[in-house]
Amino acid sequence: MKKATTAQINDVLAQATARKEQILNSASCYPENRPTYYVDSLSGNDMLDGKTPETAWRSIEKVGNTALNSGDVVLFKRGCVWRGTMRAQDGVTYSAYGEGKKPEFYGSIDASDPNDWVETMVKNVWLFRPMIAYVKEAGSVIINGGKLWGIKICENRLTGERCDMQRGATSQMGVLDVFNGRKYVHRERGPFNSLKDIKGDLEFYHNYFGKPDMLDDHLYLNCPDGNPGQVFESIEISLRYSVFAAADNATFDNLCFKYAGVHGMSCGHTNNVVRNCEFAWLGGSGMFPEAYAACNNPPFGHDTTRLGNGAEVYGECKGFVVENCYFHQIYDTAVTSQMHTTANQAYEMRDIKWNNNLFDRCACAFELWMVVDNPEAPKGQLKNVEISNNIILNTGLGWSHQRCDWGYAAFLTWGVGTVRTCDIKNVSLNNNIFFNDLRYVMFTTFTSPDLLNVENNKIFSAGNLGLFPEDLNPLNDNTKDFDGTEENLKLLEEKAGWKNTEYYLLDKKAVSFDNAYKI
Repeated sequence: MKKATTAQINDVLAQATARKEQILNSASCYPENRPTYYVDSLSGNDMLDGKTPETAWRSIEKVGNTALNSGDVVLFKRGCVWRGTMRAQDGVTYSAYGEGKKPEFYGSIDASDPNDWVETMVKNVWLFRPMIAYVKEAGSVIINGGKLWGIKICENRLTGERCDMQRGATSQMGVLDVFNGRKYVHRERGPFNSLKDIKGDLEFYHNYFGKPDMLDDHLYLNCPDGNPGQVFESIEISLRYSVFAAADNATFDNLCFKYAGVHGMSCGHTNNVVRNCEFAWLGGSGMFPEAYAACNNPPFGHDTTRLGNGAEVYGECKGFVVENCYFHQIYDTAVTSQMHTTANQAYEMRDIKWNNNLFDRCACAFELWMVVDNPEAPKGQLKNVEISNNIILNTGLGWSHQRCDWGYAAFLTWGVGTVRTCDIKNVSLNNNIFFNDLRYVMFTTFTSPDLLNVENNKIFSAGNLGLFPEDLNPLNDNTKDFDGTEENLKLLEEKAGWKNTEYYLLDKKAVSFDNAYKI
């Protein structure tokens, strides 16, 4: 394998930087001569008609509660920020007007007021005074706009032990020592009993389990610097919901989604277009907090399963375009179309285009997952998927590294279930750049030219092509790592149909949790 040259590395980073600037400074694109409503969080008034910038509405509650018609346009003022969640409406275009940064939508609490923090009897452990109910379970603590971030403590209620790392994990697996933006925090699976167990730098714990020395529904943060509200410029505590719940036939242009404990956008099932948007610091909340709290047999066991994607369609998908968007610091997957059903009916996942995007420090960039667990049901249809001209940097690095399962992959299709239960046609992964992954470029059973067309991709990696069936048979349950060797690349070309892949080795030292390539 050829070693990547400094010139090649700098070229990729220059391309990524140029794309980042182009996306962040893109012009708004929305239909003209349509009924248009304006929203301004600084100067708007919900009592006005919203039909001009001078009579703009103020809140997203007003937007979400007003009946709009298909074809209408809603424009949010650039430089403004809204907090909370909003449901989009069928056929409406949501975009931006004015000058400056994209309109920002936060799924978080502003925790920067020093009066909201109280020092506990345990040194360095601070109580966040406002209550956070378990249904809004905190997913992350993001400090100073992402320069620092909290390390979440999760608990297995059944055993009473800390569970934010795998059983049997070793430090070599990279799941014990976790970076928080300034230092490594060591984690060990063991008893979690009291405030004294919140002992790592910037570790936090949301107490909705009734610990005897903690107040219910409060968050605790280890901060050796002093009162967090005094020593940090900004603190965002993400809550367990998605920022936007999208509708069918809706378009989202030039918006920014940040700091939500679940997804930036939970999309509709038909003809969603997401373009020129930014998604950042999303995910981290527990998937089943009610079941964890009650020890009521959570679907994936009593260890906390955390979720959180950038833009997601869950269920049947008939048209999902994501183009020219910037995803960074996503806990799970940046863009995903997925479903898992036992229903006895026909399902489709089709007409998907994820092109010309930029991904940086996400656990995964793309995910396709469609499993029909009903032998009587018709086969699902997964077809017409185009993933092209994307730049994917630093997969598995940054905030997402605190995941306990370490299943990072730029391209992910889970298990053999999709291959067994679906007819897969016309799925392509072409002309992408994969650069500096922590573990895998791909984690997939789509290892046949009939299932996945892989062509003209460039891979810059420290030595791993992916996790595939050991004999590249898509129906083989046994998987193994395929290291980045000439022999393995030739095998993928011959048996999996990869074409014109350029593979360059990066220095292994470059793959370090706190040493992602910066753009």
